[in-house]
Amino acid sequence: MSIKDNLMNAIFEPEDDEEIETIYFEDEEENEVPLTTVTKPVKFNNPSTFIASDVVITGNMTASKDIVIEGKVTGDIVSKKDITVRSGKVKGNMQGNSILLEKSSIKGDLYANDVLTILKETHVEGNLFSKDLEISGTVTGNVKCSETMRVGSSGKLTGDAHTKQLQVDMGAHISGRINTK
Repeated sequence: MSIKDNLMNAIFEPEDDEEIETIYFEDEEENEVPLTTVTKPVKFNNPSTFIASDVVITGNMTASKDIVIEGKVTGDIVSKKDITVRSGKVKGNMQGNSILLEKSSIKGDLYANDVLTILKETHVEGNLFSKDLEISGTVTGNVKCSETMRVGSSGKLTGDAHTKQLQVDMGAHISGRINTK
């Protein structure tokens, strides 16, 4: 199940013995208007941190669960689990178990313990470190990949790469030195 599916399957319904609380705010005429209804406590199937497209964060982030970013972050991001950036912008280093970048702009070094995936329409300026790597977007920086590196047909790498195994699809562009061991 994807991170998005886990977020969408969040449970917001109260247990039989839980209370429901309505939060009110006062309008211009000082009338109490219901803002939202909150269940205490809110329970999730898979707690994650989600940064929406209209959110801007300045400062470092650390999480023990998955992080999904659609907004803008200026600062380093560290997660013990996976990091997904969809149509987001990050200025800072990222470290996670797996990192997935989709239609995003990243300026900083990326450290993935497992898989680092850079999809089409993603631009990365920084060095990449991972076990397995797939580049289908644009990368400017050096790569150190301990297992398999794949540059897809839409992938562009400007920088040196060190990897155990290399796969380059027809149409890919690489400008730099490649070292396979």
